[in-house]
Amino acid sequence: MLLCIILTSLRLRAVQSLLKSFTHDNLARKNAAQKGLKPPHVAFVQASLTEPLPIESDSVDCILSNCVINLLSFESKASLLKEVHRILKPGGRIVLDDIVAKKELPEDIKNDIASYVGCISGAVLLEQYKAILHDAGFSDVLCVDNKSDLGVYYGPSEHGGATDKTPNCCPPAPPGSRVERPEYDVNEWASSYQIFALKQGSLVSTPPSVLLRWWDAYPTVKSSPSSVTADEVAALIRGQRSAHDFAVIDGGHVRGSYNYHAQTFFDDLPGFYEKFKDTKQVIFYCQSSNGRGPRCAGWYQDYLNTKESSDHTSAGYVLKGGIKNWLSKFEGEEDLVDRD
Repeated sequence: MLLCIILTSLRLRAVQSLLKSFTHDNLARKNAAQKGLKPPHVAFVQASLTEPLPIESDSVDCILSNCVINLLSFESKASLLKEVHRILKPGGRIVLDDIVAKKELPEDIKNDIASYVGCISGAVLLEQYKAILHDAGFSDVLCVDNKSDLGVYYGPSEHGGATDKTPNCCPPAPPGSRVERPEYDVNEWASSYQIFALKQGSLVSTPPSVLLRWWDAYPTVKSSPSSVTADEVAALIRGQRSAHDFAVIDGGHVRGSYNYHAQTFFDDLPGFYEKFKDTKQVIFYCQSSNGRGPRCAGWYQDYLNTKESSDHTSAGYVLKGGIKNWLSKFEGEEDLVDRD
């Protein structure tokens, strides 16, 4: 599984290679979908760099990071690298591109916002970086100075800049951009490094999933679909309403419900929309309707909200109380209850 952990405003995302980038998660998912890449083969997970990662221990083969760790405080660097060590399999490795201080940075550079944005002010000395890695549990630490010109971030380079032969974790400033050049020579104070390290240890059994929660691979729901009661749904079923009036989604004990698995529902949304876009009430449920049922209803409503209202007549709903409440009310009523 390729778990792509993407960063947005100091936000992280997960792979059995972990990738970190400032690309917005929706764009990343869109690009992956165009290549036919989706869970469980590729997943994008949003998390905070300063909190425990939503990833199973001993589950990741390789972690790649590009110019990210320097943005954190010293304490947060240490905490993150301990988390990274936790989620790596024994024998797993990290490959970091980062900025390292050549000498102790003065307070005016540490507190300069432009230097922070330019990945300079959070840089620590090489020996400090190595110590953090060792304290986190890593071994075989190798640090390679790229010898690249950090000034290219601020505009045209006077020294030719980074090339394919001299990699740099900070790319040149985009054409037309205006990045304020600091009053000091950045190459005097910092350098771009590639850092490699391993997690030692005996082989352990791999968790069945890299993610602690499968739904972290998908966008957070924005909508809050309305609820319908069990009695209201029963009236729809017994009233023999048209298929364009309602549909019940889960595939459990509600007679006539459609079976859609929550774990693949988001990826199936385009086809689901085409099937149910002319159905007025699309009603989702799960055990108690406080987990996957409302989540899928929310994803469906979010998808509907991206469409023109003239293109559909549908809306997502949640069965209040879920199947537990349904069975407690209608157990034994064969026109309402289906059995596996």
